[in-house]
Amino acid sequence: MNLESAVETEIVSVVESCGFDCYDVKYFAAGGKTILRVFADSDEGISMDDCATISHALSDKLDALEFGNDEYTLEVSSPGLDRPLATQRDFRRFIGKEVQVRYLDETEKQCKQVGHIVSADETTLIIECGGQKFDFLYEAVVSAKLVF
Repeated sequence: MNLESAVETEIVSVVESCGFDCYDVKYFAAGGKTILRVFADSDEGISMDDCATISHALSDKLDALEFGNDEYTLEVSSPGLDRPLATQRDFRRFIGKEVQVRYLDETEKQCKQVGHIVSADETTLIIECGGQKFDFLYEAVVSAKLVF
């Protein structure tokens, strides 16, 4: 199932107007139901009350847009602690935290490195492990996640 980009843009706008970042939007069928799942977060985190506030605001907006000819379930939640890290903003937010980075080396071999995020600029992620720093261009990063 595809979500129209205009609807997704409206969803992002509503989440941001509530003071949160829209991490991801998924629209899919499961168990005979249609689900619209919105993941929201902020630098300070997100509470259940925050999710409820976003849900009410989204419901009002989606009703006004006459979204969903069929019945659907709206779910709003945090992306969770085990979320993948993909953008510069994701990495900057977790500077100082331990991450596992899977990346392609110069021979295109997939490798793994664990360390603490030191910095994340426009093009490069830097992590430190055992006093040694490792630089990764974002385009070489296959996946990254926090380590607990």
